[in-house]
Amino acid sequence: MNPPNRTRAIFAIAATLTAAAAIVAARAPSPTTPDVTPCQLTAPVATPKVQVGDTIQMTARLSHANLLRSDKPRVGSLLVDLSAVEDAPKVSAPLDLAIVIDRSGSMSADGKLDSARRAAMALIDELRPSDRVALVTYSTNAHTDFHLSPATPGSLRALKGAVRRIEADGGTNISAALQQARDLLQRHTDAARVRRVILLSDGHATAGFTQTDHLARIATEARDEGVSVTAIGLGVEFNESLMTRIAQSGNGNYYYVSRGADLRRTFSQEFKTLTATVARDVQLAIRLRPGVTLTQLSGYAHTTRADGALVVPLGEFWAADSRSLMLDLTFAPNLGADADLASIADITLEYRDLLRGAPQTWGGSLSMGVTESPQVVYASLNPEVELRAVQLRTAATYQRAMDDYERGDTRRAQKLLRDRSHELRRLNHDTPTKLLEVEIERTERLLNDLRRHSPSSIGGKDTLKSTRSHSYHLLRRR
Repeated sequence: MNPPNRTRAIFAIAATLTAAAAIVAARAPSPTTPDVTPCQLTAPVATPKVQVGDTIQMTARLSHANLLRSDKPRVGSLLVDLSAVEDAPKVSAPLDLAIVIDRSGSMSADGKLDSARRAAMALIDELRPSDRVALVTYSTNAHTDFHLSPATPGSLRALKGAVRRIEADGGTNISAALQQARDLLQRHTDAARVRRVILLSDGHATAGFTQTDHLARIATEARDEGVSVTAIGLGVEFNESLMTRIAQSGNGNYYYVSRGADLRRTFSQEFKTLTATVARDVQLAIRLRPGVTLTQLSGYAHTTRADGALVVPLGEFWAADSRSLMLDLTFAPNLGADADLASIADITLEYRDLLRGAPQTWGGSLSMGVTESPQVVYASLNPEVELRAVQLRTAATYQRAMDDYERGDTRRAQKLLRDRSHELRRLNHDTPTKLLEVEIERTERLLNDLRRHSPSSIGGKDTLKSTRSHSYHLLRRR
């Protein structure tokens, strides 16, 4: 008997899922101890997941509880969900904040610069005496209008004066502005403080280094020094591919603000997340066992350590914040051929806990049972992992459709979206979920937008940016 269709099987067996994955979790005995010594906290047989952590909780799931014994390669996935405690700290960490405002000539249109001034003023009013703030503006060149200073009444009056004096002219030198902001915050290192660059732009980079890879590298270097970078795109003419790369590389947030009037609310939202920060320097180290290789890691940048472990830096977490990582894996031929259990990965979660004032280290190991039966493998598929895979495939479809639409191939873009809508409806018919319903509605709205607007129109540009923004967030959060 041939195995059933993979996706149908996943949802058909959701209610009767059985699992034999062994997941061992542990907390390091001391923040200064380099190795994680596991204690036996094995997940129940019917639940192929385990949670570890405290201020930040980690849940790891494998796509299968069982691996088919075979002399051919096989594939699977590892889903890691991270969530912060819901309660904000009673005493929040002090901030080092660099506000970076675009003052190129295009900012004079549609009142964008006035909106940026008002948003910056409102943010300044929210600063606390323990915070420090700097202002960088940029056009063809970048200029530090206000060096990093404590948020005393006198310095804030001077900072507001600098904001009022911002005038629009010239080109757009994002690279110089990012570098100056990074340098300002890098000079003042303090493990207890949260350091953030808030970058605002309404256009494409036209001066300095303009290549996306170079600008992303500046953000990456800032991140590695403990400075995160949030990117805010204003209007419909900025380069969203560049701004999302900067945010991703800098481990900050990304916002698309279509109207200047909404900019003040965006600045306020960013400030609230910063003051609710509960952990910083969060990172995952994932060491895949021999015979297991990474095919793709969706939504996040990563590096490979000398010992072969994949390191995924995640920056700060604020109260109730959550992230989701999916690793697509390939299993070598004969992995687990001579055993009943195949070791898949060791995972370590590290962060500086701002609620407890000390580093934290947690760890776990994941394994899969090995079987001769394809039916046992299919019966052990994890529907939660597959549901996340559906989200990621949907995000990828949005990206491809928007690329086609931007090139003027509206017909192909619409076909991609129709096919995805049909697939989502089929899956939702098998097992209805709110998540699938939301994406079905979004896909239908997007199809209507593509029929109504040409890519070069304001409506078309708004569709491109709002869809790419949604896709960006869908790749990083469930």
